[in-house]
Amino acid sequence: MRHARRKFMLAIVGLCLAILLLWATFSGALGSDDGMPAMAAGVAGLLIFGVAGYFVVAAGIAARAAARLEAGTDVIARWRVPSPTWQRFRDIRLEETGVRVPKLKGLLFAPRAVAGNETVEIVCGARGALIDGCYFSLAPGRGAGMEQAGLVLTDPPCVAIIVGMLAGAHGSPRTTRWLLLLPIPPEARNEANRAIRHYASAADSVRDIGDLAHAYPRRARILFWALLIPAVVAAITGVALEANDYPGALPAWLGITGIMSTLGILLIAAAVRFSRRR
Repeated sequence: MRHARRKFMLAIVGLCLAILLLWATFSGALGSDDGMPAMAAGVAGLLIFGVAGYFVVAAGIAARAAARLEAGTDVIARWRVPSPTWQRFRDIRLEETGVRVPKLKGLLFAPRAVAGNETVEIVCGARGALIDGCYFSLAPGRGAGMEQAGLVLTDPPCVAIIVGMLAGAHGSPRTTRWLLLLPIPPEARNEANRAIRHYASAADSVRDIGDLAHAYPRRARILFWALLIPAVVAAITGVALEANDYPGALPAWLGITGIMSTLGILLIAAAVRFSRRR
């Protein structure tokens, strides 16, 4: 996030404006609650409150993390990129990197033009990176977060980091991936290699339920049957009791709970069975 502190302050201003609009709506300062001014102010206040609230949290976290990196806290590597190297870095396109991963949308950072004598600082932290004052969270994750890290031999060579982000609508989230490049001048190769080793190790250490199931198949099978058998027994018992006109709500409770639990366990098992680390 570029200019996180500035966005945080603007979000605070927007939050105050939203609170003022909502106060004016419900206090009667704009007339009756069902009047047009009050309704318009209420809708605008709710919209601004939601957007500003999100940016208060997001920009606040980014600003705090960027300040910690600038102060040298949790820094893995840092280097400065001279203007000629930075200008070549600005000309790099996604196709030139040779990175091929599913659902890769593009480059995550768009570098600005710099003056001839200006240098740009890059700071690599334990869980984030700061490039030209723009902070990126690099917390490792599967589907959302840092997924891979390595070196691409562009001109100049760059630290390449794949960052997954959740996107989608209508209850169907999907993962899109973006490529973050950090240019490496010749004098900063050791620092860049240190950052690559740290990020690659952090990404490889991520484990989800599918990884655990494939790593411990016997335990996964025991857990699967230990959950499935009681659910199936409950479903069969509930259906049998209902068929024999057992009084009360017990048959329905057992039947519905057992059937839904069985379906849920089977769906999770199928997802784990066909999940593989990419």
